[in-house]
Amino acid sequence: MDKGTLYTLALAHLGLPAYKAGTPDSAAIEAVAQQCLYLALDYQTWTFATKLHRFTIGDDGQAPLPSDCLRLVRCTLPKYELLSGTIYAPGANRGTYALTYVSCEMVENMALPDNQPAFCEGVSLLIAAKIAPQLTSNPDLSTALEQKAYMLLSQAKHKDVCSHNSNDQRPSNHQLIEPTATNHHGLFY
Repeated sequence: MDKGTLYTLALAHLGLPAYKAGTPDSAAIEAVAQQCLYLALDYQTWTFATKLHRFTIGDDGQAPLPSDCLRLVRCTLPKYELLSGTIYAPGANRGTYALTYVSCEMVENMALPDNQPAFCEGVSLLIAAKIAPQLTSNPDLSTALEQKAYMLLSQAKHKDVCSHNSNDQRPSNHQLIEPTATNHHGLFY
């Protein structure tokens, strides 16, 4: 979903006309949109925003985090510290390590995944909640929109986790589970 569609959807939640650059409505949206997307990305370790980065530790025991790293999820170093966008691992063995992280590349491009409608709707509702006090005279609308946004993000989180962690595999070796027997009706049990 491109930013124009996202912004139009956010304005529609407030009963306002479609997004048009250079208007007071557009200025209000542009001021909060990136922060709302950061909030939504930080809400969950979304599979569509997760990246794997391989790196080596330098002679000084340091390695920079990727520039688009919003939040570190996992690192294969046994001991490390994170400070100011740098991984510190003094005494780490030479070799290649990996880290998994939530990327904020989506925020920089303001392009949301089209195949994640609940996530996109949740972000549009967060934007609408943030701009509602400025553009409407209804003080309760902001709270209601924010609650609805987090409800949708929770649904999106559930779908993302279910699609990523389906139970048709054995967790230990990622092999598909084969049915072992059928009953007299030909159904597996």
